[in-house]
Amino acid sequence: MKVTGAAKYGVEYALENMAWGVGVGSTIGAAITNRRPLGPAEARVLASSGAILAVFTAAIVWWPKVAAFPLAIVCAWIALSLMLAAWKLHRADRGGRKS
Repeated sequence: MKVTGAAKYGVEYALENMAWGVGVGSTIGAAITNRRPLGPAEARVLASSGAILAVFTAAIVWWPKVAAFPLAIVCAWIALSLMLAAWKLHRADRGGRKS
């Protein structure tokens, strides 16, 4: 199946954004862990990311519910994922022996 027209543009746009996101994540990770030297080209990414986090911090300080609901959703998601993984491991363990 060949992708053409608007769909092709959408796929290309999505791939460009994914590549950009991976690059930003790599830059931020390198800055936090100090695993590689950063160059002047990465200063803009770090400044933008820092500014965004500062805005989020201010919003959380002034309106704690701004963070409470998304954090609760993330915690619930992680909890369910961990419990599902534990359940699958438990079932796999029981498969080898009779109870």
